[in-house]
Amino acid sequence: MMTEWPREAAEACLAEFRKSARQSADAASFFVLYKLYLSKLKETPCLDRFLVAAEAAIRENVRCPHCRGEYAFRYWTSLAGDELEHTIELICRPCGDFLTLAESRDAVASFNSRVVRRVYHLERRGAELLIEAGYGDLPAKASLMWDAARKAPKLWINLNRVRDADEVSLFWNRARKELRRRRQLAERLR
Repeated sequence: MMTEWPREAAEACLAEFRKSARQSADAASFFVLYKLYLSKLKETPCLDRFLVAAEAAIRENVRCPHCRGEYAFRYWTSLAGDELEHTIELICRPCGDFLTLAESRDAVASFNSRVVRRVYHLERRGAELLIEAGYGDLPAKASLMWDAARKAPKLWINLNRVRDADEVSLFWNRARKELRRRRQLAERLR
């Protein structure tokens, strides 16, 4: 249901957002600001103009911290569930970083598309070593572990920490080298 605001109040809210957005120089502060104003404006006729202002603020003020590239802005609504959920995504094309904020979530989901693509390609190649990527709170960027269900060693890549596809290849090569070393040691002990 649309909330009817006086035109002056809606204009004042948009102006306030634009002013505050000029001061947000990173994606984290922008996302906090975005969620605050989205909660105020999502049920008003000003939503479209708010999204245009949000995209302009991203283009003018926020840069990727890794490569200083400009973010592309993408907005969509999710129709899953009973209510409409607004989601935005910032995409850095030069380095492959994706930052996603859904209205219902408190945290920003982020990943590097090149890292995910490299894991996928190595996953298809790995017969003696499995590889998997996911989000975790582990302090390590990568871990070599035993997958009991598949009865094989697995290299686990932490998407929260790995931002460069070359690191995935480095961890893959280290894990394979460690597995060879362990096999040789096991053969000597027989």
